[in-house]
Amino acid sequence: AGTLLNAILDVILIFPFGFGVGGAAVATVISEYLIAIILLWELNGKVELISPKIDWSKVSLYFKSGGLLIGRTIATLGTLTLATSLAARQGPIPMAGHQICVQIWLAVSLLTDALALSGQALLATNYSQANYQQARKVIYSVL
Repeated sequence: AGTLLNAILDVILIFPFGFGVGGAAVATVISEYLIAIILLWELNGKVELISPKIDWSKVSLYFKSGGLLIGRTIATLGTLTLATSLAARQGPIPMAGHQICVQIWLAVSLLTDALALSGQALLATNYSQANYQQARKVIYSVL
C-alpha cells in the first residue's frame, strides 16, 4: 500500500504540480508514514503497545540505570545535528565531505559496538564456566 501510494504521489507531485525532486521527497515521506501507521495498527491488534498501568517507580529505575546512556545519545545526536546544519550552510561540497565523514564515523562506531558485544558474550561465557585463562585472553584480544 505504501509503495503504491508513493508511486501515485510521485506522478502527481512531480509532473502536474511541478515540484520535481521535492515532490518525490514529500511522496516518499507520506508513504513511509502510511506504512508506519499500518504496521502499528496491525501490531496493536496482536500485542499491547502501551500499558494502561504504568508503574512510575520502575520508570524512574529505568532512568537511573540508563540515564548516562540516554544522556550520551542525546549529546551525540545533538552534536551531529548541529554539525550537519553548519555543514549544510557552507554549501554542497563541504556538506558532501561532512556526509562522508559521518558515514565513516557511523561504520567505525557500529563495528566497535559489534566487537564490544561479541567480547562481552565471550567473556561472560568463559567467566561463568570458570575458564579464567580463556577469559583473560578474550579481554586482551578485545582491548
